[in-house]
Amino acid sequence: MFASSATVAWAQPRVTVNEFSGPSSAPVRNQVVRALINESVVVVPSSDVEKVGSSDPTTISAQLELNAFIDGKVTKRGRRFSARISVVEGATGKTVRSMTFSARNAKSLGNVVRQGFWNRLGDAVQGAGAAGAGGGGDSGGGDSGIVPDEAPIASGGGGGKTVVVLSFSGPGGDRVRSSVTGALSSDGHQVLEARDAERAANEEGADLDSSDGRVAVARSLRADAIITGRVQKQGRRRYRAIITVYNGADGEKVGQATFVSRTAAGVAGSAKQRFGVELGSAVAGTSAPGAADSGTPRRVASVEDDESPLDNEDADEEEDSGPTGKPSPLTVAVHFDGLWRSFNYKDDLFDNLLTYSLGPAPHVGVDAQWYPAAHFTDGFAANIGLEGRFGTILGVESEFQGEKYGTSSIDWGAGLRVRFPFDRDELYGVVGLGGRSFSLDRKAGVPAIPDVSYMFLRAGLGGTFWLGPVSLRASGAYLIVFGAGTSGDSIQSDNWFPHSSASGLEGTAEVGFEFTEGFEVRAGFTLQYFAYTLNPEPDDPIAGGTGGGGSVAGGASDMYPAAMLTLSYTIPAEPAPEE
Repeated sequence: MFASSATVAWAQPRVTVNEFSGPSSAPVRNQVVRALINESVVVVPSSDVEKVGSSDPTTISAQLELNAFIDGKVTKRGRRFSARISVVEGATGKTVRSMTFSARNAKSLGNVVRQGFWNRLGDAVQGAGAAGAGGGGDSGGGDSGIVPDEAPIASGGGGGKTVVVLSFSGPGGDRVRSSVTGALSSDGHQVLEARDAERAANEEGADLDSSDGRVAVARSLRADAIITGRVQKQGRRRYRAIITVYNGADGEKVGQATFVSRTAAGVAGSAKQRFGVELGSAVAGTSAPGAADSGTPRRVASVEDDESPLDNEDADEEEDSGPTGKPSPLTVAVHFDGLWRSFNYKDDLFDNLLTYSLGPAPHVGVDAQWYPAAHFTDGFAANIGLEGRFGTILGVESEFQGEKYGTSSIDWGAGLRVRFPFDRDELYGVVGLGGRSFSLDRKAGVPAIPDVSYMFLRAGLGGTFWLGPVSLRASGAYLIVFGAGTSGDSIQSDNWFPHSSASGLEGTAEVGFEFTEGFEVRAGFTLQYFAYTLNPEPDDPIAGGTGGGGSVAGGASDMYPAAMLTLSYTIPAEPAPEE
């Protein structure tokens, strides 16, 4: 039996690239032209289009035998540049596909477009038909005379490959990996398990994180490609799956795509649905070590697909270390606490000064952090905000020698807050004013305990760290105390220790659980501590004046620990808008 073979001639499309609009659009357009020329596409000058004297795409297409028009618009949002590029079919004058390419600056955007244009829009260009032509991709009977050596590699085509899919890391990694293996099998590829690669790596003494190690494993398994993946959770409802294709012949990366969704299941579905489009050509272009190349592997660039909920990014061209879109502008919280107080003297010379303790007493409070610019921008200004807090004890009485005395305490704070987000986690710094007062009703028989009314400057640092729906919070601050109260029976009044000075510290630790988007319940502990140097002098009234026989102490401590139960709501971060 003999098999006959035939050579298929592919007439390359004829395309014109219209002028692009927006900032730095000319260099981006030039990169599109370069990408087309690199694929031997006939690029018709825009001056020829102008000579036709018509704005109707089908008329222009019929006269110039154009398969497609390329339109583009460049936009800048914050510090990021995006280019939306569309392929308009000549036969119908309709857009057949649009893609959005993004990068952190204009130069990188041009590189991303040049690297990714053909991989993402090449099939749309090849499938576009000229007005009056018999079918898509035929530029009018092949008058161009250009016949490439072989047909272009289509997504998922080029024959079945032997592919090793390693274990995927991160939340939902196994599910995303299953989606990828399913997509590969559907495209006719043979999929080898991760354990096969791990066993081969052990036998060969190979490191799968290195090019040489991947080649050794691919040679052992006769694999054409090795695929890796990792899943990350960003923000409160954003999952990213970053999938990379390595060529078995040399161990180098030939394709990478990022799939994004609001849920782990959604990102797995996106990977299954779009893997062939994003990375099919990369897989098809791989070969096993020592085998003849089936095509030149192309590196998949960083792109965003308007046709699916994806956000594809090139690891070399893009940096995405924090939440995308506008960050959360507001968090509000209500506290239900148990508050203790412990006031003690140090170096009480005559051992006749009363100490005080209370707790746990019911305490309620509210606090808020507001970032005004986060309503409008995703730049650094969105991380500069204001914070405020207020709390008070409720229905508390102090008892002394069988007598009860009304007791009041108020604490408050207001300041400037700057956060530094890292994905969902964040560090922050705060500086502002604060205060705390504590007093007893002054009536007959009231114990000799001074009131306090602190006013201080608060400077501190803190952080929030997420493990899935669980949050860990910690903060600390130094308190520069301006005063502790000088009126009436306050501790720095003439009746007590008018020459005293104080300083303070505070710290908080909490564990939280986000039970639904934005809503979190937290439990924790906080401590505010003030230390005094009383600086008594002989003529102070409390020391007995010139007659002596009074009360003298070198220092004092005033401590406010609290066990906290908090319910908070955070306005969710806004994802980056679709272009």
